[in-house]
Amino acid sequence: MKNTKGPWEADKEVGGVTYIKGNGQSLATMNCLLDGRNNAQKIIEEEANANLIASAPEMKKALYDIIDFASDSMPNYSLLNHDSPSYNPSAAKQYDLMKKIVDIANRAIIKAEGSE
Repeated sequence: MKNTKGPWEADKEVGGVTYIKGNGQSLATMNCLLDGRNNAQKIIEEEANANLIASAPEMKKALYDIIDFASDSMPNYSLLNHDSPSYNPSAAKQYDLMKKIVDIANRAIIKAEGSE
């Protein structure tokens, strides 16, 4: 794990500043103030961005849980081997689906860790 241990929280302060906090420290600061254009939608968007950032540790854990579940749900190799008497075409489809799920989750983790 390269990031600060979660959980994180978005702590909105008076004046439109939101601090992303985790493990007893401030991790990031977001300025959710109106930018002179009196755009309330911009404040809503910035607060949503802060909440999304603050949820990153939980989402990362969820991705690892998805990988574990999908990996555990992959069929036995003997069901996938065309030469095996126990070959099962639906097991091959299940394997392909679980493999795609694992690949998608792994790509998201790699991007989140900056390894992309």
